[in-house]
Amino acid sequence: MPDPDGTELPSLAAARSYALRYASDLLAEVGERFWTGEPWTMEVTDERGLLLFRLEFAAHNAPSIDIRRD
Repeated sequence: MPDPDGTELPSLAAARSYALRYASDLLAEVGERFWTGEPWTMEVTDERGLLLFRLEFAAHNAPSIDIRRD
């Protein structure tokens, strides 16, 4: 979901740092819902909409986690 207001930052390094903190907060909010296996992407753009970088997240259980042991 786009952020229409955005956040103005002084440099690319500052934008990368902010994006990591923001993504971390969002992932903490969704909790267990993150473990559905669907990838989640965050795209960061400049004020003109030019893509600066993309963060990609996905959670995958190892096959052994699905084996039930009695």
